[in-house]
Amino acid sequence: MKGGVASTRLLFQLGVVATLADVATTFVALRLYVGLYEANPLAVAVIDEFGIEGMLGVRVLVGIGVCWIAMRFLTGWRSNAALVFAAAFWGLVAISNVYEITRVA
Repeated sequence: MKGGVASTRLLFQLGVVATLADVATTFVALRLYVGLYEANPLAVAVIDEFGIEGMLGVRVLVGIGVCWIAMRFLTGWRSNAALVFAAAFWGLVAISNVYEITRVA
């Protein structure tokens, strides 16, 4: 059982790191490079209401919140599967952001 808890914590930390990588690359893409824009309509609505920093804050809350909920309320393989999905999703978004930044730079 102890190994299961350790792997869940490791996956949670991986999800948090992937979320923060997404936020960092999104900040660089939107603030430092002219010509890049947010394509997610929900994120655009948040930017219109709260600005880029508000949208980045929402991303942090959602990303870490999803990981926390998966770790806290799901058990066993369901928790690990949700955390792997979250880490993979935000990791792929961060990689996509890096690709777009390097394409424009």
